[in-house]
Amino acid sequence: MGNVYSLDADKNLILYSAGTSICLRTSIGSSLTRAVVLCNDYLDNLFDIVYNNTIYYVYRNTSQDIVVKSVTDLRDVYRIKSLDTPDCFMPRIAVLAGQLMLFYIIKNPLDESYCLKGLFPLDDTSALSLPDERFSDMPAFHIIMLRNSMIVYLGDGKKELIFRLNENLVCETLVPEPQLKGRYEELLSQSKADIDVQKLELGRTKENLSQAQAELAAAREQASKYAAELDMRDKLIESIKKQYNELMDTATQYRAEAIKWHDKYYS
Repeated sequence: MGNVYSLDADKNLILYSAGTSICLRTSIGSSLTRAVVLCNDYLDNLFDIVYNNTIYYVYRNTSQDIVVKSVTDLRDVYRIKSLDTPDCFMPRIAVLAGQLMLFYIIKNPLDESYCLKGLFPLDDTSALSLPDERFSDMPAFHIIMLRNSMIVYLGDGKKELIFRLNENLVCETLVPEPQLKGRYEELLSQSKADIDVQKLELGRTKENLSQAQAELAAAREQASKYAAELDMRDKLIESIKKQYNELMDTATQYRAEAIKWHDKYYS
């Protein structure tokens, strides 16, 4: 197994393992150059990427050290010695925010649990903070690179850890699908209960509205009756006023006529 890195249309670099060796070859068209042996202490877990226009690779050697190197230099870029830190597994390197990062699984000798560790192999002064999740068995370990972040997955069949490392190198733990489904089902159940309560309240509101509409219709009918009665009363008052004015006019005329005849006969 190996990876092929394209240099141009006809030229490629091939990095691969063979036995205890890690080798580099160049293909030009259909021809292959002689293999360049980069190391002779390879055990397992070869993983390689491009960083700053150079191929970097990581592996576990026959002493079970974790070793980080580049194809342009036979010296170690970084090494975790098994004598100092035993039981390190599955090394991976990645590039995010312009920095080279090393991840690996470590086994705790006290409780034999497994957890993920991370560091910057080119910068010992910076720290990489990762979720402290423990696994009872060796977890599967995958890194998915995105445009400006990465997704890291670990799972041992009993539990899972999924987190996102953003461009500011800050971790955000994501909820695994079964837990997410459980939360959605819980929220859905609560939403249905809330909807049932709202439906009940809506039914009561409709009943109250129907009652209020009936009362309003009755009030309008009563108001219409009152308006009709007021209209009749106003008309009656106007009629009485008219009759009164007519009587007053007649009385005034009678008085004037009486005065005229009185003056005529008694003057």
